[in-house]
Amino acid sequence: MGCDPHGGAPITQTAITSEKLAAGDLDQRVSVDGKHQAARLGISFNQMADGLQRQIVQQASFNCSSGFVSDVSRMSCARRCLP
Repeated sequence: MGCDPHGGAPITQTAITSEKLAAGDLDQRVSVDGKHQAARLGISFNQMADGLQRQIVQQASFNCSSGFVSDVSRMSCARRCLP
């Protein structure tokens, strides 16, 4: 995040990146440059995005494996119920 005396560019970049993230582009991150408040915002934003991406991937993985277990259970139950 470049240094703008008014802080506008880093805030605008973070807003645009957050909109893309909200739309489902989980690979979006803001670039961070320096140690000023805007850079701190960028670092925090990227940490939040990393955490969200990790949780979404874990949930998707869990849902896939749960679906498999659920499908296997239904098939097993159906076999027991057959004459």
